[in-house]
Amino acid sequence: MKLTQLDLENFRNFAHAQWLTLNPQLNLIVGQNGQGKSNLLEAIYLLGTGFSPRTNRVREVIKWGEDYARIRTELANDEVVLFIRSSVKNFYHGAKKIQFSQLNDWLKVVYFHPPDMNLLVGSPSVRRRYLDRLLSQMHYEYLYWLINYRRLLAQRNTLLKQVMLDAALLDVVEDRMVEYGVKIVTLRVGVIGWLNQIIAAQALQIVYQMSPRSMQEIMREMLQEILREKLELVDLAESNSLMQYQDILREKTREKLRQLREKEQRIGFTLIGPQRDDFSLIHLRDPGGEIDLGLYGSRGEQRMGVIYLKLGECDLIESRYQQRPILLLDDVFSELDAENQALLSKFIPAQQTFITSTDNNLAIPAEFPQNSRIDL
Repeated sequence: MKLTQLDLENFRNFAHAQWLTLNPQLNLIVGQNGQGKSNLLEAIYLLGTGFSPRTNRVREVIKWGEDYARIRTELANDEVVLFIRSSVKNFYHGAKKIQFSQLNDWLKVVYFHPPDMNLLVGSPSVRRRYLDRLLSQMHYEYLYWLINYRRLLAQRNTLLKQVMLDAALLDVVEDRMVEYGVKIVTLRVGVIGWLNQIIAAQALQIVYQMSPRSMQEIMREMLQEILREKLELVDLAESNSLMQYQDILREKTREKLRQLREKEQRIGFTLIGPQRDDFSLIHLRDPGGEIDLGLYGSRGEQRMGVIYLKLGECDLIESRYQQRPILLLDDVFSELDAENQALLSKFIPAQQTFITSTDNNLAIPAEFPQNSRIDL
């Protein structure tokens, strides 16, 4: 699905952007810092995901001094509107109010912006958030599991801090928490397995680090079964062929939680579970073995590694939904040499792509439509 028109009203620095005409292939958005290039991409991302990549408080996208913001676009010749007032988001298809899940079926987006460099060099929480947002787009129940797991985790941490520990209640909370945790881990392992098949062409591999590490081997066996059976994402949590692995994960996680209770009571929080998991992006060099790009990659290698992850997301979403997502690339060419810029350009025609740049002299490549430039 591709966007043909875009209009912003009271969105960030845009009082009103009168129907920008969009190219179905490439849109190069050029302007100086502060002119709103990233804001245009943020608006498209909000339409495709329901949340902003820059803030958890959606009211911050409303222009200062105004009480609402509106994003309008044309999607398959139909008008789609996102109306934001305070912290409330309402989606409309034509004149009919719709649920976000209905729009999400039509519109998928993948976004790269400079803070994504923290995906490799930042804290593990950044990488967990990356997986959670990707899976929330692709599996409707994942977000529900994640919310419930976090609620139970907070409840367990509260119980651990009590002077008189209620062991029976803690058992009940842990059993429910483990059920959600195993579903979360199963989907994370599956999506990483599929991404690895895609990015292998770039000599890259994601290595998932499960907590506790004593269950790494079970996780690897589960991944092999997922790939051997070619299981769909929607089937993973309920797959009969994965039940034995999930049963082992549940049993060992419960056992480990009970073993750690005394230590966790002293520190006041839970030490294992999906809230502690992490992953690394490995470059398989030949010759020279493998390196962790987050620890030892150059800035350019790290940037290309993250970009290839984003392109891998595009392939994954296409295989899942039989449609190519819109690709948003914010300030993507900075810190890339000419060779990597040319390499990246080869992937642009595969989907509708939006690229921002401050380089006023950046020319549209000859193979792309020359009406692809939007000057701010």
